[in-house]
Amino acid sequence: MIARAKRCIVVTGAGISCSAGIPDFRSENGLYNLVKRRYPDRVLKGQELFDASLFRSPHTTEVFYTFMGELRKACTKARPTPTHHFLARLKEEGQLLRCYTQNIDGLERVVDAAAVTSTGRAALPASSATSGTIAAQSHVVQLHGTLERVRCTRCSATFPFATPHQRTFIAGRAPTCPACEDLAVARATANKRPLGIGLLRPDVVLYNETHPDGGNIAQSITRDLRRRPDLLLVMGTSLKVHGCKQLVREAAKAVRAANGVTVFVNRTPVQGKEWEGVFDWWVEGAADDWVDGVQECMHRLEEERQRRRERRQNSLQASDSQDHAGSRARDTTKGANATGCRAGNGA
Repeated sequence: MIARAKRCIVVTGAGISCSAGIPDFRSENGLYNLVKRRYPDRVLKGQELFDASLFRSPHTTEVFYTFMGELRKACTKARPTPTHHFLARLKEEGQLLRCYTQNIDGLERVVDAAAVTSTGRAALPASSATSGTIAAQSHVVQLHGTLERVRCTRCSATFPFATPHQRTFIAGRAPTCPACEDLAVARATANKRPLGIGLLRPDVVLYNETHPDGGNIAQSITRDLRRRPDLLLVMGTSLKVHGCKQLVREAAKAVRAANGVTVFVNRTPVQGKEWEGVFDWWVEGAADDWVDGVQECMHRLEEERQRRRERRQNSLQASDSQDHAGSRARDTTKGANATGCRAGNGA
């Protein structure tokens, strides 16, 4: 099924990064408790840390910056998982049409755009430094933004999420925008009235917030569904976010129309009648475990194909050898006959 697929759409969630070294949010040593220890007098629920309404108060904004700074710090230490490497293999084999990820850790893009070193650490791709339209050749679409960049709240300029930004955010503050500062200097030199200087924030999309690249993402989805994908893999997500739910349902319809297969890999099943008939297979468990099994099967299939190729090659070589031997025998017979004729004529 996987080996035969030619145009695969993958939708991923936080579950594929569990083994990457990023601490979870809710455990005793998770990021939520880390932030609570720093701000014991400010009570925020988990989802509130990802809601745009937190910018209404400087107190909740400070908590948000600290949380994002700590999360970025954890992401920079993370390593791609077997699932990320599996996605890279699909791309290298020409099978991956697109990976739509809800994750903001950047690991899918690292596997997509940069080589993984022999130690397993991934190099940051140069393309992650800038935002822009989703190129047709890009294999990863970040549905909720990324922690690889910061964005100005005023001019929308983007910059790589560097270590100084991380330190400032962890302290509960926002860095100022270099582009706005440069413009302010230029305007002052030209004796023009000053403009405000924006603040940088992580380039992630929160609840109740419009994706700055939403139009291009919609175009990418439309373009991909028209290409008749034949496999849909949904991994490591409970499919609770509305936009992602809609994407998966539309992709499943396109795959079914192409007589393809839809697969859902997650520790828990999807809930609700809206998912009836959407997936052909539900694999209960971790994405890494399923990927290991799939790659083992694909390896065995490749070995069998290789053995078949070798048998065919040996058969062709044996046939060529027999033909060559027969040709030499015929040439020898012709030579003997010619010699006999010349001898007879001489007599």
